Amino acid sequence: PTVAVPITAARYLKALHSGDIASAYALFSDAAKKHCTLEEFKASRGVSAWTWSNLRIERIEENVILLAYDLTSAGSPPRDRAWRRRTSLS
Repeated sequence: PTVAVPITAARYLKALHSGDIASAYALFSDAAKKHCTLEEFKASRGVSAWTWSNLRIERIEENVILLAYDLTSAGSPPRDRAWRRRTSLS
């Protein structure tokens, strides 16, 4: 999981960055999809230009890996963001 989860997170961020919302949504778990439809997810996405870098594992807990990355929006200073991924670590 410590290899696969960051790879999946990078795929998610790349899909969002390129505007491929459907591909980003496809990476949601079944449980997440029950709480947010593709249409709701599309509606929640902003239109500002942004980039991400420095994807890293922040913390590992039972069945959860917390990733963080640096986010830069056009005209704004860089921000640190966290992305959680539930996974089986066994």
